[in-house]
Amino acid sequence: MQYLIIGANSSIGSYLYKRMKEEGLDVVGTGHVRNINDELIYYDILKDDIDSVLQGRMDKPVLAIICIAMAQIDQCLLERESAYQINVVKTKELIRYFTAQNIKVIYFSSEYVFDGVKGSYTEQDSTNPINQYGYMKEEMEKHIVEYEPTVCVFRISKVVHTERIDQNVLWQWEQLQKKHEIIRCIKGNKMSFVSIEDIYQASCIVKNMDLCGIYNISGDVSYSRKELAEKFFEMAGADEYKIEECEATEFGFKERRPMDVSLDNRKFKERTGYKFTPMDAVIESYVQNNI
Repeated sequence: MQYLIIGANSSIGSYLYKRMKEEGLDVVGTGHVRNINDELIYYDILKDDIDSVLQGRMDKPVLAIICIAMAQIDQCLLERESAYQINVVKTKELIRYFTAQNIKVIYFSSEYVFDGVKGSYTEQDSTNPINQYGYMKEEMEKHIVEYEPTVCVFRISKVVHTERIDQNVLWQWEQLQKKHEIIRCIKGNKMSFVSIEDIYQASCIVKNMDLCGIYNISGDVSYSRKELAEKFFEMAGADEYKIEECEATEFGFKERRPMDVSLDNRKFKERTGYKFTPMDAVIESYVQNNI
């Protein structure tokens, strides 16, 4: 056994699990929904002990990738106690369990550890979250740096897929355009969208190079949602579409959103030599495969 995906039925976890299977890698995955994928080991992070769940089912993995999180921003406020248990308390226990057995760990953080004032954040910039989800990710980052120095933290920007899945902004925009509905984007919201394939490739690099510490995993170019949506429809050859930028207050969010959360990915590129996929190539692949 080489890889263990904790949360292999999540958006990122399911892609990593599928790609590793395609590459013929030894991979085991856990999921918290029964009967979705019979290959996955059922595991509820709030109720189950990971040692008893995995005992007798696997050898020690070379790399454990933790994809479990309550990531909905407003939900983290409305269900803060449960979110804190999942995103902080139980995740710390998982990491402690793995590192105690000398198992390499990748933990996924978020650009939401920043306040979104300046943008182009590096790994050296001070964090300053403005919502509960960001506070939880910040606490995990600080805990890992201080107590779990062998863990690799991926600070991930907004993920873009080449497939039609609910979490993919390209698929969301395509659906709205087909229904002749307005695509509403937060004015001033800017980010370094990243390809889901880059997350897979970066995970493999961690295993091969034994990376640790915090790395920004993001695209080279930052876009507003409006800019990327316009690029998508132009490349897709859409005749008509409606995009409208609105103030964040018009969306009825319970929690504040940081505006410019673009990330600087030079540390990872300089350390590994990796080249991130341009959004033009991601969009082109999506259009060829689906449109």
